[in-house]
Amino acid sequence: MYLKKSTLAAEYDISVRTVETLIQLIRKEIGKRYPPGCCIHTGYIIRVRDDVFEDCFLNRREIEAGTAPEFVPHERHAWKEPAL
Repeated sequence: MYLKKSTLAAEYDISVRTVETLIQLIRKEIGKRYPPGCCIHTGYIIRVRDDVFEDCFLNRREIEAGTAPEFVPHERHAWKEPAL
């Protein structure tokens, strides 16, 4: 699921500026750690895949140091039923 910056800030209880900083890191890692298309940027509107943002949020220091564990995608889709 793709989420906007304000939604991510509210969900993780962080500032929008911190979300923007993490998005910059995600964009640097596209093609290396994260798949193309994980961050949608159409002019003013930015959407980020929830699993990519969560990984970046939890592993930021390790990503910057180059010691992060491998990214394992677990993208959620609104049209899929949750697993029981």
